[in-house]
Amino acid sequence: MRILRVITRLDVHGGAELSTLVELEELAAGGHDTMVATVSAPATPPAVLRLDAAGVTHCHLSGRSPRQAVELAGLVRSWRPDVVHAVIFRAELVTALGTLGRSTPTVVSLVNMQYAPEAVASATSPRRLEVIRRVESFALRHGIDRFHCLTSAGARHSAERLGIEPDRITVVPRGRRAEDLAVAADEVRRVRAELDAGDSPLLVNVGRHETQKGQDLLLDAVARLREGGHDLQLAIVGREGNLTPALVDGIATRGLGANVSMLGERDDVPALLAAADVVCVTSRWEGLGGSIIEALGVGAPIVGFGVDAVEEVVGDAGVLVDPFDIDGFAASVAEVVGDPARQRRMSVAAAERFTTEFEIGPVIDRVERLYADATR
Repeated sequence: MRILRVITRLDVHGGAELSTLVELEELAAGGHDTMVATVSAPATPPAVLRLDAAGVTHCHLSGRSPRQAVELAGLVRSWRPDVVHAVIFRAELVTALGTLGRSTPTVVSLVNMQYAPEAVASATSPRRLEVIRRVESFALRHGIDRFHCLTSAGARHSAERLGIEPDRITVVPRGRRAEDLAVAADEVRRVRAELDAGDSPLLVNVGRHETQKGQDLLLDAVARLREGGHDLQLAIVGREGNLTPALVDGIATRGLGANVSMLGERDDVPALLAAADVVCVTSRWEGLGGSIIEALGVGAPIVGFGVDAVEEVVGDAGVLVDPFDIDGFAASVAEVVGDPARQRRMSVAAAERFTTEFEIGPVIDRVERLYADATR
């Protein structure tokens, strides 16, 4: 099968980006002819190295969205893919326009829940978000054949907020290769030494600094734990975003400078997760969360807010508290870090859940069935 992916940008960081890269590698290894086109920026050099090694053709569609749609139409005409699969908002619009009137089947991955009530409440301009929602709903309902969501919660959100018929939605989670998440003991020791964790509990949060990811709530919880006499270290991993200034200010005003490290983007995320006594998931809303899958894959104990998608992904493998209950979250973290036997049980449960639900082989099988259904 010839598969053309269209995505805003492609890097080795970021949930949607890394997931797309891994899936392209696996599809190419499985004998499919694969190509990826980016619309916001060319693929980064590390991503290009991996694409080239896997034999995945790549290009960048330049200019504004209308021009990119024309370029995409030409690409579809010349390369003749069996299916075009778009990921993330701008890529969705370019794909809807660029394939308009053509018989090539189209699929869109709806990877977030950006119109959830918590997202609307957190929006800088709820009115602008509503305009975007209406534009997306119209474009998708009139220009796309099939839809892919990462969780059942995401499918419900897409049906309710974008008006997509549920029978046009297929749920397939993200996946990861187990070998990519294998971490040696000396790597765990290196990370803990770098972070000066010593015998102190190490908490790790992975996610871009955005309101969605809720690291400001995590700082509140760490402050409660410090007030309760807990000496711990928190590492916040991920690229800067709209929440970065508030996090920097929050660390200073709460007096957490000796306890919190903001590490930025890292290439050793599995090692950081494996070194954690607790991986903290504080998202206000979520599509799925690639770092959650990776935490399960390294067998990390997870404590998080039980928002719909997180609850669906973590299942019984972690401890989930009522959304945004800071006291409950802090208490759960304290209980887990204070009970090594419980940490070991949670680690086993996490690894088992990863193997059952998120290992890449079965996930790719489901992606291939999605494409087969789209091309019937």
